[in-house]
Amino acid sequence: MEKAANYSEGENTIAIFDLALLYKELGHLHKALELLEEIMYCRKILFCDPYRINAYEEAGLILKEISEKEKAKDKKQQLRGQAEAMLNMALTLASRVYSKVAQVEEHRGEIHLSFSTLLKAVEDSDHKAQEKLWQKARLFKLIKDHKQSLNLLRDMAKMDPAEENKPARLKMCVENYMDMQQYENAVAFIELLQCTSAAAQLFEDKHYVQKVYVQAAKQALLLSSSTARSHFHAAFVDTYTDTKQTTSSSDDSDFTENKQDTWDVMILCEQESESKAEQLTKLLEDACGLKVTYCDKHVRPGTLKVKGVLQIMKRSRLVVVLIGSDKASVELDFFINIAVLRPSTVTLLVEHNRNRVPQLLKAHRRMPCPGGLLDVTQQQGRPYSQSTIDGICKLFSFFINIGE
Repeated sequence: MEKAANYSEGENTIAIFDLALLYKELGHLHKALELLEEIMYCRKILFCDPYRINAYEEAGLILKEISEKEKAKDKKQQLRGQAEAMLNMALTLASRVYSKVAQVEEHRGEIHLSFSTLLKAVEDSDHKAQEKLWQKARLFKLIKDHKQSLNLLRDMAKMDPAEENKPARLKMCVENYMDMQQYENAVAFIELLQCTSAAAQLFEDKHYVQKVYVQAAKQALLLSSSTARSHFHAAFVDTYTDTKQTTSSSDDSDFTENKQDTWDVMILCEQESESKAEQLTKLLEDACGLKVTYCDKHVRPGTLKVKGVLQIMKRSRLVVVLIGSDKASVELDFFINIAVLRPSTVTLLVEHNRNRVPQLLKAHRRMPCPGGLLDVTQQQGRPYSQSTIDGICKLFSFFINIGE
């Protein structure tokens, strides 16, 4: 099995996964975990690939087993948190496989009487048992007794399995878990909700779904959990999936459409700011799981630079113009003229005290890069600091336009 995995050079997912299971059976849990992480972090595997889903599930079970043997209380609690995050991630990714969209109308009611009076009124009503449980769950949510509300929602599903995936029930579960700051659980129910309806249309805040993902990602970063990348990526794709981009002067007739030619973020900048662009790229890839390129870094050999940059721009969901000097060069100015035709173009100021935003970009969103963020160097195995995590989430929220 080891030979099969080595010969594959990381590409034979089946061999790597089976070898991990073999190590697990032999009791070599940490070695098994390393192999599973190869699958979980591999950029060549789709997020919803069955082996990635299985890898998260097995990793969660292994971390749970390791936590039971850990004697240090803090370490034990951290391992349990990571195990729960991995298992929830497996559920989340599995839900995405079966995701579909349907229109669901939300029904709202006004509460005017006291809680006890309403609770008694529900109990004494002629409603069916299911409706009584639903009304009670709503009432307990109103007084922020989220645990009791969730218990009643579970009772509904037990009484009638058809209720389990009803959009209104799933929505209330999400809101309860969000109020309890159990963001991984909230994401799991968001994914179930995405399978049954257009989730974003169920919430008053049109950015609610993305905010759930970002909060879960932030919590995962604090736990040094790899699930942060998937949550950030889900929020990003959820924002830009249907965006129609416009690029003129771009002849890409010989540009092959495949997954390797698409990018989440493209960064435009002056040559003097390329080091900052490289730092931003690494940060967005490592922390947020986004596929990022900058300037002409990935222009294919034999392609004219201008044509290559325009091709990459057209295949990018978001264009970030990095401003680090007072005046754009002629070359950057040309690309800015193309970028401003796109609705998903933003400006990031890296030296705010002396930056001047080019006139063409003033109609687009812009913000100073969170202080010190581009100077962050992540050390292997060490978590980001609280201030760095806050900066990452602030920057990411700006990119998907959901506010801080």
